[in-house]
Amino acid sequence: MTPDYSIGPKILGEINVWDNADLSKQEHVSPDGRISLHLLGNIPAIEKTVGQSKLKAS
Repeated sequence: MTPDYSIGPKILGEINVWDNADLSKQEHVSPDGRISLHLLGNIPAIEKTVGQSKLKAS
């Protein structure tokens, strides 16, 4: 996917967690537009582009 691709429901996305392959996974966007991440909960993703959806957590 390109950085300007719009995310929508049921899209399969790849979540990469830096320096922790055990937390990296593929996940579908739920019908309500969220991606479920184990440590962060449900993250809104719908109507964002791939570039906008990149998270940085510290």
